[in-house]
Amino acid sequence: MSDYDVLVVGGSAAGLSGALMLGRSRRKVLVCDSADPRNKPSPAVHAFFSRDGIAPADLMAIGREQLQPYDVTLRTTVVQSITPGDVFTARLEDGSTVTARKILLATGVCDELPDIAGIHDYWGASIYHCPYCHGWEARDQPLALIASGSSSVEFILMLTQWSADLVLCTNGPAGITDAERETLQRFNIPLYEQPIHHLAGENGQLAAIVFEDGTQLARSGAFVQPQTRLHGSLAQDLGCALTEQGLVQVDAFGLTSVPGVYAAGDMTRPAQVLFAAAGGALAGVMINKTLISEDHARIVA
Repeated sequence: MSDYDVLVVGGSAAGLSGALMLGRSRRKVLVCDSADPRNKPSPAVHAFFSRDGIAPADLMAIGREQLQPYDVTLRTTVVQSITPGDVFTARLEDGSTVTARKILLATGVCDELPDIAGIHDYWGASIYHCPYCHGWEARDQPLALIASGSSSVEFILMLTQWSADLVLCTNGPAGITDAERETLQRFNIPLYEQPIHHLAGENGQLAAIVFEDGTQLARSGAFVQPQTRLHGSLAQDLGCALTEQGLVQVDAFGLTSVPGVYAAGDMTRPAQVLFAAAGGALAGVMINKTLISEDHARIVA
């Protein structure tokens, strides 16, 4: 016997969506969340059907409230380790343990921003990473993309859908081909390869990019291409296979390489909140289906 049918680690969009699907399937679920979501700096969630523009905290509050009719327990705590066995045993930060038949990991990723002075002051407010999340709010403004390499050219060409006033700041050598430089010229996108000293502005609103040579470039917003890493090491500790990008490898239904362990959300595919919620729901369906099959197998054995 186990304390719960499913332990969900992570209580943001993917985790709460999975818990909702499982709760409605009459499963006993524990959701453990560290209360440190990736989108905490963002003022709003966008492109989420029926909730466009809602504050991230408000969206999660609705998600938690809608779990109340079901056998779902929410705990603000960190899961420090998970040990497989006949059931999974999870050790929490207070030293207590809980057991569950299945695990749904939804701990997300952390963004590693460029090492530029002041960038954290504007992150989520006027410095963004996703045009589908924030492009509308930044439309027609003077924008910069702070990035380098071939992917930066592809990214800034995409940004032309939202603004015609664009510059590419590579914070050092651009790392692009001659053909890519010509592409930027054809689209009238200036290239700045000077190292950036710091970002200037106030109250979260970017005003200028200040280069090490003392020159300034007025910009009211910027996009970056941050590196991401898994939030926590539970997946690695369990032995889950990772992709080349360092994300958790899952099948079409969220099952990892470890039997009984599922994953959903940004830790499998960093994208918009809507995609994370959908991944959590799909994993919840498959977990319930698997539990039904196991229960029936015991009955007929």
